[in-house]
Amino acid sequence: MYDLCALAQPDKVEDGDDALQPFLEQIEPSRRQSFTWRRMRFDHFRFGWHVHPEAELTTIVRGRGTRYVGDHVADYREGDLVLLAPNLPHTWSSPIDRPGGVESVVIQFLTGFPGEGFLDRPELGAVRRLLQRARVGLRFTGRSASRVADEMGQMEAMKPLARMLRLWELLDRLASSKRVEPLSTRPFTHALRDADARRIDRVCRAIEGRFAEPIALVDGAQIVHLHPSAFARWFKQTTGQTFVEYLHRLRVGHAARRLIESDAPVTDICFESGFGNLSHFHRVFRRLKGTTPSAYRRSFADAAS
Repeated sequence: MYDLCALAQPDKVEDGDDALQPFLEQIEPSRRQSFTWRRMRFDHFRFGWHVHPEAELTTIVRGRGTRYVGDHVADYREGDLVLLAPNLPHTWSSPIDRPGGVESVVIQFLTGFPGEGFLDRPELGAVRRLLQRARVGLRFTGRSASRVADEMGQMEAMKPLARMLRLWELLDRLASSKRVEPLSTRPFTHALRDADARRIDRVCRAIEGRFAEPIALVDGAQIVHLHPSAFARWFKQTTGQTFVEYLHRLRVGHAARRLIESDAPVTDICFESGFGNLSHFHRVFRRLKGTTPSAYRRSFADAAS
């Protein structure tokens, strides 16, 4: 064990540094539009577990790292396209030392922003059902998703009305997509309390930074000054998964990226991802990814050939 508490202190934020989002993110559209379109460029995405009452459509233009949505933890890369319903906790994180930085295009909107009952209109039935499905987060793939991601970037040059019409057009297109994957195993029906929000952010920041080292339940409990048994119950209630499940997902996500991006031996990847032995690594990896580490690597190599 080691002192995670020291690692859980908030990052020092310099004046003008807006890369670190507060947990309850306040999103204010400009006076020229009723929703928010943003192109975000940073050296890296910092872990910042947060929610907001707006739905969110995000595509990754550049960068790779780990995506957290509800109780979902997995790797992402360029072209990633995700739709989130309101009040679904989430964050994207990326390595500090990856060259080239990171870039995303993010659209955030209140689902009723055109007016009360807007989504009840029959023409928007497919979009209404899409946003209901997005309560667990949805990831889109395939050619249709690539076109939607490209058009999200092109919205930057559009006038406000054209941009708003394009948003609903893109949502309608995604509603008919067959290449869609649910992310979290359960919806989050309301935002977490501010106190829980700050505490879970502190815990997850510390783990995200040192997941490859030995971590026990008591280490997480010490960060928020809870008894281990109380911490275990609180963590499961807050995130929808146990502390060990969360740690496994984080470690397997790192291992999956290393399998894709390097030719390092599986044994080396096992230990650098925080697993104590190879058999345990194989068992957990297969449970979460549905295949062995070697087969996972081969599937990406075959797709690229």
